[in-house]
Amino acid sequence: MTKKFVKSLIVIILINGFLVAGWFWFFNKVKSSQEKSAQLQKEISENESRIKNLNVLEKTLEELARERQAIEKAVVAEKDLVGFIEFLESLAEKNNVELTIGSAVLPQKKEKQEEVLSFSLNLVGSFAALAGFNILLENSPFGANIEVGQIRKLSPDEKKSKKTNKDWEEVFKINVLNYL
Repeated sequence: MTKKFVKSLIVIILINGFLVAGWFWFFNKVKSSQEKSAQLQKEISENESRIKNLNVLEKTLEELARERQAIEKAVVAEKDLVGFIEFLESLAEKNNVELTIGSAVLPQKKEKQEEVLSFSLNLVGSFAALAGFNILLENSPFGANIEVGQIRKLSPDEKKSKKTNKDWEEVFKINVLNYL
């Protein structure tokens, strides 16, 4: 073996060693990149899932807000009592009826609340207008229930004393079932 052959052999071995080392280095880089890519894909998938869940949650909250508004419109809360009385007055105005609220009974705050909000109402108007008021009141979202009532025709003397030209008077008590 000559020196030239040994040198060539050493050079070839070194070149092969560098090639093998380069191949391992390249293989490790590719493997590392694949692991990073898999990790990033997992994070992207998790973030997409979170975004989807947030969108679903946002839509659910919007639906709940709409449902809550609908429920609040159908329930008379203690703070909205004036609003309910204004509702009664607007019903009377729509039906061309004179409304007088005789009394209101608020339920007492107890552990077991069995009492309901009730009003004593006095209406004066035509028979059709009184009937229209009753129908609108019973069909209102507040769950108003007419408990006791009477309708009677006013005499000419009663019309003068009440200063009205309406023929009929209705006196009744309503219970508001949807009261908080």
